[in-house]
Amino acid sequence: MCGVFSMVVSGCITWYTGEFRTDTTWESASPSVKTIMLCLQLMITLTTIVTICLIIQYYRLLLLNKRQEWSRIDVEEADPHEKHQITSSYSFWRSGWLRTSLFFEVLVHAVHPIFLFQTKGRTFFTLCQIAMFMRLYLFVRMLHTFSRPYKLRIEIVSSNREFQTMNLRIKMGLTLKMLFYARTGVVLAASFALVIAVFSFMIFLVERNEQRNEFGRLENVFWFSFITFTTIGFGDFVPMTVSGRILTVMLGICGIIITTMFSGVLTNKLAPTKVQRYVVEYLTVRDALQSYRKKAALLIEAAYIRHSKRSALSGHKSNHIYGAVKDFRRARFDVKGSVLPSMDPVLEDKLVQLKGYLRDLDQKLSEQQDQMRQLQDKVDYELAAILRSLSR
Repeated sequence: MCGVFSMVVSGCITWYTGEFRTDTTWESASPSVKTIMLCLQLMITLTTIVTICLIIQYYRLLLLNKRQEWSRIDVEEADPHEKHQITSSYSFWRSGWLRTSLFFEVLVHAVHPIFLFQTKGRTFFTLCQIAMFMRLYLFVRMLHTFSRPYKLRIEIVSSNREFQTMNLRIKMGLTLKMLFYARTGVVLAASFALVIAVFSFMIFLVERNEQRNEFGRLENVFWFSFITFTTIGFGDFVPMTVSGRILTVMLGICGIIITTMFSGVLTNKLAPTKVQRYVVEYLTVRDALQSYRKKAALLIEAAYIRHSKRSALSGHKSNHIYGAVKDFRRARFDVKGSVLPSMDPVLEDKLVQLKGYLRDLDQKLSEQQDQMRQLQDKVDYELAAILRSLSR
């Protein structure tokens, strides 16, 4: 993180001071800017070396863990012969994924910009600056390593016999999902801010020399990244380079994914709770019953009027009592449909399946009871026959 931050600061300094633009060289830069740039370069290089050393140590621990799993021997309690057995149980150079992942991680962290070559190969220097943002995956690994489920992984697995038989491992996907569900708002806000910041600076690096008025200012680039992320797209700024267009497409895809996740979480949060569903159902049933009673009273009143006056019918649909009966039937239908179904269709399907299982279980139990009665009658008959034969 320190190396990426130093790279961002150095990129802003070199651009806004105007020391390393189109035709300038390292020798023509001012002494103060040279001093600052050398300090930042030293910080980037030192963080690169330290990070590579930590990654190598991390893979040494992974290799030790793999050897313990394969040999089933504890390193702390092993004798010299067992330690040799542990070492020979799992070879690093024969392991495909461990060797390949270490190579790629070291390669990713080894690539970093060197300011002495900035004016000689601007494209390569810019690509090195962009490549440093690939180091941010370590932040995700840090969240996984310091998460509570990963710290208590041995206790969690040992507490469940099924997990032990499955040889369950608390992987990164599980911890990230748990973090997302536990801190949904924080995760979405942090993802939004991180994506906007990273892509804004990368677009700033590749487009600032081509369009100085539009993409030569960070506030314009942040505005462009925001409207691209939210898929608004006013069209006031348009990238011209191929790298800028590729980064813009990637930013739009990230915006669609994160916006979709936000919409799903918002829909889940706005779903009615058990108390809200009960209140809505109660009010609906209450209104339906009141309408039902009112229509019943009107029907009784219409029947009484017809019976008392005995007026002649002037047509089936023009009769007053016919309208009252029709309203009464509609109100009765509303009462039957006033009880709301389950708001969760998955839960509703599960309840239907459970009712079917209970119905089948009752049928099987009744059949078993009939068979038990028949068996009991047979046993009683045989016992009576034996008693009769003994009495003789």
